[in-house]
Amino acid sequence: MDITAYGHPNMLALHRTTIEVTTEDWLTRKGDCIIGVRASHALSDLRDELLSLKNSHVTLVIAAGGIVERITGFIHPSLQFTDTRAIILRKSSFLCPRTLLIHASKAAIDLNRDLISKMKNPRQKMHITLSHVD
Repeated sequence: MDITAYGHPNMLALHRTTIEVTTEDWLTRKGDCIIGVRASHALSDLRDELLSLKNSHVTLVIAAGGIVERITGFIHPSLQFTDTRAIILRKSSFLCPRTLLIHASKAAIDLNRDLISKMKNPRQKMHITLSHVD
């Protein structure tokens, strides 16, 4: 599963509990969990693939501008993957239609600051891949 997203000048990535990518093409400074806009997929687009990963630990790899981040987390069996605009990783156990995984090993604030600097460029492309670890 490969998702792409792009940078935005308002990228802050300071949120302490979540990471989000969105299919939206805009970002305000209040969206401090967002690390990518214009995402190629939302959760609903990946639903068929994600259903088979329920109740699994996964690794998400984020790569942009030569920098790679790895985030581990859990795909809760109750998730339905219905949101049409976002994908959210959470350090907490909070579940909602926008949640991909919980108990994430990192939040936006934990990401490499060089990666975030690169993601302030609207032409910077980010690749996100997901793999099963159970």
